[in-house]
Amino acid sequence: NVVDSKATISVFIHLQTSGVEGAERGIKKMLVLVWSKDDGVKKAVIEAYKLLYLDSHVHKPEHVAWHLINLATKATLTELTSLEQLLGFCVKDNIISTKAFRYLWDIFTKAPKDLDEAAKENDISREQALQLRV
Repeated sequence: NVVDSKATISVFIHLQTSGVEGAERGIKKMLVLVWSKDDGVKKAVIEAYKLLYLDSHVHKPEHVAWHLINLATKATLTELTSLEQLLGFCVKDNIISTKAFRYLWDIFTKAPKDLDEAAKENDISREQALQLRV
């Protein structure tokens, strides 16, 4: 049901912004709705991820980059494929700034020692960061 899907997305946004433990798991699970045939549901998912993680007007570009890394870390193949689809919409609509992509590129081209420091600052393990470089 479209109305139920949109309402659930709104609830998870509220839970995440309120800091409720476990809300991020629900946010990650709803990512597959980016494939919905209903444009309203698809748009709601895009807006949720924009608000929570990707909008460079809301988040600093370096935070957007680390949000992308965190979303991809330990993601299933389905989640990664859905994230790729979401990013396609975001790029098309200029939701993610060029600065955020440059910062992301800088992270992946850092020397391992510099990567360790950046990973610590952003609560991600060195192994997770290195795994994403492959």
